[in-house]
Amino acid sequence: MEDKIFFIIIILLILIIFYIHYTSSNENFESEEGDLLELNSYQRCETLSKKKFMIRDIRTKLWLTYGEEDGFSKFLPGRFGITLLLPENPNDYLPIRILDDPNYYLMSTEEGDGIMVVSNPSTPFFILEIYIYNGFNIIGYLNESDEQQYLHIDDNGNISSINNPDYASKVEMLIL
Repeated sequence: MEDKIFFIIIILLILIIFYIHYTSSNENFESEEGDLLELNSYQRCETLSKKKFMIRDIRTKLWLTYGEEDGFSKFLPGRFGITLLLPENPNDYLPIRILDDPNYYLMSTEEGDGIMVVSNPSTPFFILEIYIYNGFNIIGYLNESDEQQYLHIDDNGNISSINNPDYASKVEMLIL
């Protein structure tokens, strides 16, 4: 008889622990009115079922990452890259936006030799986009002279802009 009572007490404790854990984790997602509360960006995108991706140069195998020293994004070896937000219809328009805050776009520097992160750009120029050219993904942008430019990544991860898409670096998108 004591074994049955002990077993029932243990089951009740486990159920209480699960109930407390379940209710505390759900408080992060909804308020009393049912609205989404302040979530960190990753939780917000997961809640909204947004697709995510990363970019890697096919030839050099370098990942697009945040720059550590000067604040510019770079192609670096090793670790995974910046997590980016995939729009609902990427075949129409694929600006490269940061997952953590979709209002931040990746843009080319005016010289075309770097990538910077800009919040709500006021101009359509220099916003990096992924284009499909000859069956491959390439990164490009439109400069202020309405000339299409494309990124070329050298073996060290340095970026330069070129006019000819045949010489642009081919990149792959790792969909998460």
